[in-house]
Amino acid sequence: MINDIEEAKYGVKLSLYADDSATWKSGSNVAAITKDVQHYLDQLKKFFDRWGFKLSTDKTVAIIFTRNKKMPFGRYQT
Repeated sequence: MINDIEEAKYGVKLSLYADDSATWKSGSNVAAITKDVQHYLDQLKKFFDRWGFKLSTDKTVAIIFTRNKKMPFGRYQT
């Protein structure tokens, strides 16, 4: 079942361990990264729905790591 997860595109990565997962992408354009990761998260949700898994939105977070001190963080929070 886990081998049936569609591979991410556009440089997005997926890491799985037991019942935890992480999705990430690195780059300089935060808007583009956010779009690509969100697209893959939407695909993962469809996969999990098909297999009867429920994602815990209470335990789901997005974190941006940056050296840019002028980053408008509030704009990218969900």
